[in-house]
Amino acid sequence: QTCINQASDMTSLMVQRSFESATQPKWTSIKVPIDFGQTPSIVSVWSQQLTISEEEGKQKLYLRLVVHSDYVSSDLRFQVLYEGRHVADNQVTAHGYADMIGPLDAGKYKIMMYYVSGIGLQNRFQLCSNSMVDLRLISEALYKNRDEEWMCTSTRVPPPDTLQPQLEEQIFIDSEYLIPAKGSQSMILQVEDTRLLRVKAVSSEADFSFKVKSASGAVLTRQNDGIELALEAGKYTLTIRARANGASPLTACSTFSLNLLLVPRAMLPLCPWAPSSSDQSEAAAAQRQASDHIGNVLVDLVPQKISKEPVVKPPVALWMSPGMSKSVDLSIDQTAALRVDVSVQP
Repeated sequence: QTCINQASDMTSLMVQRSFESATQPKWTSIKVPIDFGQTPSIVSVWSQQLTISEEEGKQKLYLRLVVHSDYVSSDLRFQVLYEGRHVADNQVTAHGYADMIGPLDAGKYKIMMYYVSGIGLQNRFQLCSNSMVDLRLISEALYKNRDEEWMCTSTRVPPPDTLQPQLEEQIFIDSEYLIPAKGSQSMILQVEDTRLLRVKAVSSEADFSFKVKSASGAVLTRQNDGIELALEAGKYTLTIRARANGASPLTACSTFSLNLLLVPRAMLPLCPWAPSSSDQSEAAAAQRQASDHIGNVLVDLVPQKISKEPVVKPPVALWMSPGMSKSVDLSIDQTAALRVDVSVQP
């Protein structure tokens, strides 16, 4: 309801003519109420007429459109109309849509943002989430004699610089980004409830370190490879720093995979040995009584003898927490193959 009451004035939203590098994020935060009713419909929330002059048409300008929104409650999209034709192609990203249109010919363009209304209830209601957009013109001329850099940067979407989930809203980012030229990336985290933050970054060209600071500037954690941290309501700064892991320096096209989860603590599943757990199954009781909370549930998975015929053991449900481990002894008297399948959830 707070988000709906604070809905953004979309008339002030404009395509920026900054002509800056495609990798430098220019996010604008917006709040758009999303209608739910009995029948689906396309609802326009914003539009702008953009004119490209004859002189600008010679500068190889591109229109960069990025929408970072929650698929569940908003799912905002965009479209561009030029000479009666829809020319935008919404490419799905980890948390929204993106497109790079160009080089732009001289003429008039209409940029629109819309959503498809939800259905399912007799009574109309609204949802709302904090979304971000990056709408701007980019000039290929800035990349003169840097064709390779233009090719890799123009197709990449920068990571968000602010994450501000609503109560009970989960944020999950799993995508590939360019490593910033300065070697570090910062995000503001504004949370209204107790949450779990998990971050992992991987690259074949770099190693990573992570730091989380509170609004007062106190460093809450400083880790390599990844972090897992409980956050109380408040404002935090997450900094990800990359360093080349070889003799060669990082290039303008160096990339990394980012996996980030910011989930309310109330949404996390309880281990069966937790005091408030309602799991009273036999397997849960056995784990609850074991000193390591695993017990002998893995013993049944250990093969007793080598067989020429593959024998598939029935699956065993097992609850584990970070830092827990379990080992079992296996003795064989000849060369053999062993297969273990593990499915982790969530």
